[in-house]
Amino acid sequence: MTEKTQKNKIGIYGVGVTGIACLDYCVKHSIKPVLIDDAPADKLASVLEKYSGKFTQTFFGDQSRDWSKILDNVDTIIISPGIKLPEDVDHLAHKKNVEIICEIEFAFRKCKGKVIAVTGSNGKSTTVTMVYQILQLAGLPSHLAGNIGTPFISIVDDIQTGDWVVLELSSYQLERIDTFKPDIAIITNITEDHLARHGDMFGYIAAKGRIFENQDLNDHAIINHENFSTWRALGKCASNLLAFTTEETEALPSREVINGKFIQFFAAQNEKVLVLKKGEEMNSILPAIDLQVVGQHNIENALCSSLATYLAGVPLKAIGDALREFKGIEHRIEFLGLVNDVRIYNDSKATNVESTITALKTFTEGNLRLILGGSEKGSDFTPLWQFLQERDDGFILYLSGPSSLRMSEDLKNGNWNFNYHKFDSFDKCVMSAFNGATGGDIVLLSPACASFDEFSSFEERGQRFKKLFHKMVEEK
Repeated sequence: MTEKTQKNKIGIYGVGVTGIACLDYCVKHSIKPVLIDDAPADKLASVLEKYSGKFTQTFFGDQSRDWSKILDNVDTIIISPGIKLPEDVDHLAHKKNVEIICEIEFAFRKCKGKVIAVTGSNGKSTTVTMVYQILQLAGLPSHLAGNIGTPFISIVDDIQTGDWVVLELSSYQLERIDTFKPDIAIITNITEDHLARHGDMFGYIAAKGRIFENQDLNDHAIINHENFSTWRALGKCASNLLAFTTEETEALPSREVINGKFIQFFAAQNEKVLVLKKGEEMNSILPAIDLQVVGQHNIENALCSSLATYLAGVPLKAIGDALREFKGIEHRIEFLGLVNDVRIYNDSKATNVESTITALKTFTEGNLRLILGGSEKGSDFTPLWQFLQERDDGFILYLSGPSSLRMSEDLKNGNWNFNYHKFDSFDKCVMSAFNGATGGDIVLLSPACASFDEFSSFEERGQRFKKLFHKMVEEK
């Protein structure tokens, strides 16, 4: 791609994982940025010591912050995901011709490779991991980065012309793109999430839809045919349109137009075989039963991954072979073990209601001990209660974290006749579920909430759950 001219008077707002990756890039390229963070200086002492002499100024939480002065000393601010600027600062930056971008945009301007970008409320991490594994096993040079854990900027110097970069993107990251234009863009699905940040579903869909906004006829957009919010996210998308669906091909129209764009071809099922369908022509990928990962949601993930990698040049047989090898990802309905005939699953990555419902659909039989709760996101838990009410087998809910207060109030005020227990810590909650389980039960951590009450990430929460599991195994 042609690199957009990037001036070197850079500010980095947010000195966490993303900000440090940007700082490392600047150091490597002899750029001395301005550092901004809302934490006080004493909390960032290790950063100040490690990077002493590598930045020009700092504006930290315990220091007076004159935004006019800061903006006079930079021409670009790279803002970390999750940080929301006051509107007056945005207006002032625009007036002073200072652009405020995300790390994804910063790295994209320097990227020599081609990009497959994936966003969505659920399934992002599994999908990017599937795509990356297919490309790797097919022998195509590829890199995995973004919201899955590795900042894009930290690998951008390693990317060569012709390489593929597979990016997981959150709505927070997409808020601050400018020229970012993936060759292949996927929205796995859109369900209620992050409304406290985006205001309402319209704002959330618009943020997700930015993944398509700079695409042209050389690019491809992939949407979920059964999730209408992904249709709405298309906006005025100018790229080629494809769709995936778990429906059988006989239920699909031979020709379909969405938002004025003709769907070029589908990834779907034909008698439980995953196929690519173009008009009346169908080509097999693999039987759904050959997938090692369970659940309808993983069939969806495999279908959209197949579309993306087929567009990237991978033969269908190679796609099928790679999908047969895929064993899933950590913290996503991850089976930990069978103890005294009790099955234990770690689904810490379920940070919203829809993701938890997706996990529950996998467990149709057996008494369920479901661990819920975490930090508060303002989500509506009603769809979860409704889903549980329709469940045939028994279940017990274990609640912890700040969201447990609203959950318990929901259950009382809504007259939901559920058996639940509330705890003041994650550890007590988990151990109670473990100790209460009897033969044939399933213990499932699928919180429907973010992890920031006691943990820095859902990964840390999942690792803590695993440690408690191993502790329980040793005791038993």
